[in-house]
Amino acid sequence: MVNAATRFLALCALAVGLPGSLIWRSAVGQQETCLPRDDINCVGPNEQALRVRWRNVASRRGDTLLIRLKGRAPLTFVDVPGPGDAERHYSFMGVLEPLDLILVDDRGYESHTHWLIRPANGRRQALECFPVLSPGGTYAFCGYGVLDEGGPQAYVAVYAVDGDTLVRQWSQDLGENEPINPRWVSDHSFEFTTRSVRGYGGEDPACTNRVVRDAGVWRLARCKP
Repeated sequence: MVNAATRFLALCALAVGLPGSLIWRSAVGQQETCLPRDDINCVGPNEQALRVRWRNVASRRGDTLLIRLKGRAPLTFVDVPGPGDAERHYSFMGVLEPLDLILVDDRGYESHTHWLIRPANGRRQALECFPVLSPGGTYAFCGYGVLDEGGPQAYVAVYAVDGDTLVRQWSQDLGENEPINPRWVSDHSFEFTTRSVRGYGGEDPACTNRVVRDAGVWRLARCKP
């Protein structure tokens, strides 16, 4: 598994060192909620602004993140300081509209999970990657990349929206090339670029990959420099 401290430092470097940003687009409103980032992992520094926007959903008391539910006691996520295997940090990441799913980022010493929480009952769904909805809200892009003791791992995936649940419909291994900068072209097509999880080499970062759903099947057209 990846060392969370190493991963966090790499993300911080990206946040301050690279141009551009991730625009997390909801199906309604198309508002920017995750700046300034160029990748799909939006965490930490943006939490205060997100809590202000969704003040009726999330609040923080010191090291404790509180997520309000409908007619139930709030969920609590308590940070555990490091260093050590027990280290844990939680960040509120907003609400995935119009699905009304609350997103919480969960970072451990050797783990990283995105929780999708149903406010009606507190049920949770775990994803490795940050979901980006298609314009009509019927599908979600998900991309993942990590470098750990087992070597580089990266993939791109498509989830179908089934009520308040995301169901993986398709995925494609990308070797060491982590998918970033997703952009939905339509409800059945999206584009993304990549970067190597090693920090060097890999595909040309200016080269665009496209995924298209044709006759009910998702297909990847790889970048051709």
